[in-house]
Amino acid sequence: MLSQINREKFDSILESAINQNLYTDKLLSQWEKNKFSLYNLFGEKLTISKTVESFITDEEIEEELETFIRKIRRITANNDINYNNIVDFLSNFVTIEELKQNKILETKENCKKGIKLSRFLGSLITDTKTIDIEKRGEIKTYSAKEYFDIKFSMLNQKIKFKGEVILSIDPIDYITMSASDSWHSCHNITDGCHKSGTLSYLTDKVTIISYVKGKEFDYINNTINSKVWRMCVYIDTMNKTAIFSRQYPNDNEVLNKTVQNMVITELFNNETTKTTQDRDIIQSLICNKDKSDLHYNDILCYNYEATMITTNNNDYEFNNYIGNNPYCPVCGDHKINESDLLTCDHCAEDRYYCECCGNYYNEDDITCVNDEYYCNDCFSDSFIHCHECGEIVSNDDAMYHNDYGYCDSCFHDNFTLCDHCGDYESADDTTYIESNGYSVCSYCLDKHYTQCDECEEYFEDEDITEHNYNNYCNSCYEDIKESEEEEEEEEEIA
Repeated sequence: MLSQINREKFDSILESAINQNLYTDKLLSQWEKNKFSLYNLFGEKLTISKTVESFITDEEIEEELETFIRKIRRITANNDINYNNIVDFLSNFVTIEELKQNKILETKENCKKGIKLSRFLGSLITDTKTIDIEKRGEIKTYSAKEYFDIKFSMLNQKIKFKGEVILSIDPIDYITMSASDSWHSCHNITDGCHKSGTLSYLTDKVTIISYVKGKEFDYINNTINSKVWRMCVYIDTMNKTAIFSRQYPNDNEVLNKTVQNMVITELFNNETTKTTQDRDIIQSLICNKDKSDLHYNDILCYNYEATMITTNNNDYEFNNYIGNNPYCPVCGDHKINESDLLTCDHCAEDRYYCECCGNYYNEDDITCVNDEYYCNDCFSDSFIHCHECGEIVSNDDAMYHNDYGYCDSCFHDNFTLCDHCGDYESADDTTYIESNGYSVCSYCLDKHYTQCDECEEYFEDEDITEHNYNNYCNSCYEDIKESEEEEEEEEEIA
């Protein structure tokens, strides 16, 4: 079993989450021992997979339809193409189920039951105009119908998906059971309040992870496949009983049934089964079967419709414990006792909890801000040191000039708002204009103001008059003109 694990990747993911050197031998030996019966059911493999086609959720389909309608309206406005009839029909008459099946399911005005939806929408297009679209430097011309057909086909592709459903006892899939680029749960090992629940499930005898494999994404310094959809399944190998837990992020009946069928065919050898969704029966069988409180048991804590399948023709039975107290992946000596810790209490001593990411760090890797601790990465993302005084300032409160960050006090001590252009400039580079009460930067001063040659004050250019090669403000100009007129009168009298 151990030889089938990508040990380097498993350790790398855990080490990135814990930020300590690891010793995972004891933890993985615990996994190997407790998962041995499941490993045999799996045919001595760590995963079983099946390709399936399904739909995104109804809520997601509604969002995609709204986005599609907005695009069609934009095309109508920008290209003078009339798609108004299509917009009206999609906005007011089409149903989610009709979009899924691409078929009109109920007779509507001018539309008979049974006709393909795409065909009917195409018949609404009477505009003969064309649309020019640039692709890879080339201009392609489409008729209004051709272009709509392409866009509607793309919508159909978005609401359907073809994915790989996987049943897994691979250790990596336990620690990444809530690793997704689109949803989050309390079992996420980066910041989940039940992060150690992943190791609890890893080391018990019953839990397998079922999920839909998504595209690759970056997850705490590692590249992994996102889990588009996930559900825990608890297997009692002795009684051949399976309990199917809550689905994340949404219920999907196709995927749920696919996993149930995979369990029946691949793990229970197609034996005759019976099924119950009686919540009282299921809860009564597992209410005392939680071996640890590290994980979050959705069946007991969350009100949803669980399912139990068994090959036992008598009463329903489930005789194994869900969850376990795993060995610490750092020391390997003690077991984990806290749901929000990925280590034992001993290895967590003298460690500091980051308020941002929820992980624990050594003293050298942490910064204290207002009695709260932040790891170096989270501190860099959330705070700066004031360029002037060196005090710690949150990014939300910091003020910037020329790419340097300042606290509020230092910023206003060093920079002044130019009342003309609205930018902050160095206080030494601004001039107070007594004539209008403005503070003005040197650029705006040179661009829009002139110094009066008489009083030496600055005035806006429109309030300056050039006279005898000198510049005067209105007041000084009037005084100069009055003085000149008096001189002229005295010369005439003389």
